[in-house]
Amino acid sequence: MFNLIFLLDYLQHRLEAKNRHGVHSPFVYRLIDEVIYDFRWKSDYSELEHLRQILQYDDRSILVYDQYTSVRVFVKNSCKSLRAAKLIYRLVNYFSPNQVIEIGTSMGMDTTYLAKAAPQARIISMDQGVDTAAITSENLAKQGIKNVQILTGDLNLVVPGVLAELQSLDFVLINRGHDKEAMINYLNPCLPKFKETSLVVVDAIYLDKEMKELWQQIKIHPQVSLTIDLFQIGLAFVRPQQAEEHFKIRF
Repeated sequence: MFNLIFLLDYLQHRLEAKNRHGVHSPFVYRLIDEVIYDFRWKSDYSELEHLRQILQYDDRSILVYDQYTSVRVFVKNSCKSLRAAKLIYRLVNYFSPNQVIEIGTSMGMDTTYLAKAAPQARIISMDQGVDTAAITSENLAKQGIKNVQILTGDLNLVVPGVLAELQSLDFVLINRGHDKEAMINYLNPCLPKFKETSLVVVDAIYLDKEMKELWQQIKIHPQVSLTIDLFQIGLAFVRPQQAEEHFKIRF
């Protein structure tokens, strides 16, 4: 049933989605043209793809949400596609954020993309899993990345604590597998700290009922004026001067 619902969601998205030529917002058109549809090779991709390949053969046992699995199974089932990960890199590189928070470390693959794309940024990556956070730290160290702070613990305590200390926010990445209501509670104090070019990226917005409901709640949030649904991920902006618009774009 899950696969059928996912397939139907995908087919509906393909029917409704536009390319850049069906978009009349200059901001969104430029974003699609210069970032989303920029499929040129980037020099950082080689190192980042090498990390993914290593983790795909890593049989170490880790504890995730009170259940044991292997690194390779976690990567296969829980990490975003290479196509989506590269888009994260391009988005960060394009907007050049100074403050980035990541909720869920994804073994450091997404964290590495963030750090490589914005070496000037302060990146805070939070995960409630001690094992996944440890492997993230290990992968960052191997690549000499030093602009990332890894925090572990109950995200209901860790995330609000981090947000309370930050005066502004430029980029927020929410990875899959988190409670819908908790994510909304985290976003509420985030959005007032956003600038016009600040961005929330939500992974796997069609993964299941919980993620679909989270995305819908983000779309109707009174401070969110622009969203872009790419099926694999969703982008949400706070742009006070822009009329509310919601796009579905083929990706």
